[in-house]
Amino acid sequence: MKRMLFSLLAVAALCVACESAHAQWVVQPTTVWSPVVVPGPVVQPMVIQSGPVFAPAPVPVTTFYRAPIVTMQPVPRVVTRYRPILGGSVSRVRYGWAPVAF
Repeated sequence: MKRMLFSLLAVAALCVACESAHAQWVVQPTTVWSPVVVPGPVVQPMVIQSGPVFAPAPVPVTTFYRAPIVTMQPVPRVVTRYRPILGGSVSRVRYGWAPVAF
């Protein structure tokens, strides 16, 4: 109970200290000087007449490129060893996962 009372007193003291800090700020009125703008002569751009403008002909798109699709697929890995006792070479096939692009 005492801890709660002391914490409430501490919070109240902080609030009072913050309010007194705001009271120390003094706002001075400042004058804003606006420059005098003299209007100049009005200038309009010349009108330029040009001939007819034609858009370029559309180019037919026959070839497009896409990003390759990369998937993981089982790929056979063949290991061949020479075994003279067995009568020649021996091949072993193992399947492992490898990236394959389409």
